[in-house]
Amino acid sequence: MEIPVFDIKGLPVQVQPDQHKLRNLYLARFQNSSLPIVIDNGSFNCRAGWAGMSDPSLIFRNIVARQKNNQDIQEVLVGSEIPETDLYKLSIRSPFERGILQHFHTQEHVLDYIFWVLGIQDSQVNHPLLITETPCAPNYSRDLLLELAFEAYAVPSVNLGIDAIFSLRKNKGPNSSAMVISFGHQATHILPCLDGEFLPQYSKRINIGGVHCTQSLLKFLQTRYFYAKNMILWPLAQEIIYSHCYTAQNYFSELESLKLGKQRKIQLPWVMTQQPSEEEIRKKQQQRKEQGRKLKEMAMKKSEEKRKLAINELEELESFIQSVKKNSSDFQDGLVARGIENYDELKRKINSLRSRLNLEVDETEKYHLINIPDEELTADLVKQKRIQKIQKAAREAREQRKSKAQEEQERIEKLKVDDPDAYLKDLHKQRQEVLQRIEERKKLKMELQNRNSRPSQRRLRIIADLGTEGASDDNFGMKDQDWNIYREIHNDNQEEDEEDQNLLLDIDTKIGTVDTNHLITIGDVWRQPTAEDYQILLETDRIRPPEILFQPSIIGLEQAGLSQTLEQVFKLFPPAQAQKLASCIFITGASAIFPNFRERVEIEALGMRPFGSYICVENAKNLASDAWSGASEFATTSEFKDTGVSIDEYKEYGPNIFCSKRRHFASNLYYETPERGDMPAKRSKNR
Repeated sequence: MEIPVFDIKGLPVQVQPDQHKLRNLYLARFQNSSLPIVIDNGSFNCRAGWAGMSDPSLIFRNIVARQKNNQDIQEVLVGSEIPETDLYKLSIRSPFERGILQHFHTQEHVLDYIFWVLGIQDSQVNHPLLITETPCAPNYSRDLLLELAFEAYAVPSVNLGIDAIFSLRKNKGPNSSAMVISFGHQATHILPCLDGEFLPQYSKRINIGGVHCTQSLLKFLQTRYFYAKNMILWPLAQEIIYSHCYTAQNYFSELESLKLGKQRKIQLPWVMTQQPSEEEIRKKQQQRKEQGRKLKEMAMKKSEEKRKLAINELEELESFIQSVKKNSSDFQDGLVARGIENYDELKRKINSLRSRLNLEVDETEKYHLINIPDEELTADLVKQKRIQKIQKAAREAREQRKSKAQEEQERIEKLKVDDPDAYLKDLHKQRQEVLQRIEERKKLKMELQNRNSRPSQRRLRIIADLGTEGASDDNFGMKDQDWNIYREIHNDNQEEDEEDQNLLLDIDTKIGTVDTNHLITIGDVWRQPTAEDYQILLETDRIRPPEILFQPSIIGLEQAGLSQTLEQVFKLFPPAQAQKLASCIFITGASAIFPNFRERVEIEALGMRPFGSYICVENAKNLASDAWSGASEFATTSEFKDTGVSIDEYKEYGPNIFCSKRRHFASNLYYETPERGDMPAKRSKNR
């Protein structure tokens, strides 16, 4: 079955407010009135407008960014002022931290933006404020918010309320009983309301919101498609959340059905590379040849300079060894001046220089201890003799392999001319042998990593024998020279790996000149990329983001999910009250946009309630904006005026005045902050 492919359409761009229109509206209708301003201060979107209106005048992302303008002056951008292209590039801050209002410098910028766009361009705001807050908000946040409103803007009065309860009032009316599920941006709250009264002592918070759904999807996709990590960014994850994700009514059975026809593919942006013309190919080939010629000349020049330096050094060392007596004090001083320890190191350096210059090397001097009996040597010289034997054997083996390879190369070249089919068959045979050697070496390395394996034990035994064989003491390793044998063994293995890799590359090139399909078969030829190379498959990713609210363990959070928490809240009430709450489970919050989310909550509620219980799960008519609409209606009532805090009351009693004011249906339960002397003493760590 063919999987449908969807293009990236992009998220809706933030609508810029018509400031001129809003300013004229304020001057014509609201300047000389005391109509309240309603602010739904959400952690994702902020909505603001005048009380009594059906829709908010402003909807913008509740974020603040800073950038430098052309005059290198830092300016502050709020919400829709931030360009869409720079939304995820600038340093962005939110007034909220984990759903709690904490950054009041940022909140002040947000309020400045709201009042300015609404048309209030005076030194103070002469309109009461109704601001929504999170359930069970701490006194610290509320105190600083009141201080900001009264001290910075001199507003006449302020009232606060919970956004989810305003949404319930908008949809179900006053004196309603419901179990409210508020699926927010940074957290989810379960808020029981009986007969129009919010019961904060029974409410619960789950530290999962819409942002966690998007973050988890983004991490899963970037991990799976790591090669396209630069294209899989936050805006794409948000679009997938809004357009392609849904809530599974049964998660595990839905995992199976996803493989049978619910998969989708997302087409990432890509540009087809045009095939170059013959003229462009010829130009590039000519450029490569010219670059190769220049690089070759530079390499030859450097090589010649190094050769001259090596010749001068060799002549100087040979003249020194011929003109100065070996055991004289001048000879020792000359060695020290040249950074050489002894005569043997001097001979090794001369032989190394002669070898680099392709001159004849005195092998008798290099391996001068081999033919001397052990009885005539000291313990240190016996060790050096064993090392020289191993080095000579390794050198002879390499030279033998090179000579055999040369003979084999001559045979192959002759076979290439006489019998091309046999030549190709022979190349394939050689390639298979090289691959087999590389594979055997890989297996041996894997076995050597396990110290208990037989190859590892045999290798350790051989290395130990090199250091102890024929020695009367156990001082092997005390001198740096003793470890040269290990370096030699390691270098031999490394040289074999490099030789086989180079040989394999050379054989593949030779086969490719005869069989043009060979390089394509082994996947070593570039091909034109297609649209399928830039597609990501959505399978479990369609249902996993909303599922983390029900199973937080998917993203590693050790806390109860929505179902378990909802069941805990029901158990806190007597059966009659629990049934009353279960008869209206009300879902609100913009993050609850997932299709089938209401049905999943209903299925979970049926599973936890007694048999035969009546269950009704409802969504808010507008999950995102009903909280502002409910607050707008409340701001026009007399209850709003009676339960608010005026600036005079604030100046006389401070922010704790809320504790003595009459609560309204959507307000938190306020407790006075205890004085420092009333706070319980901290326990000693030693107790």
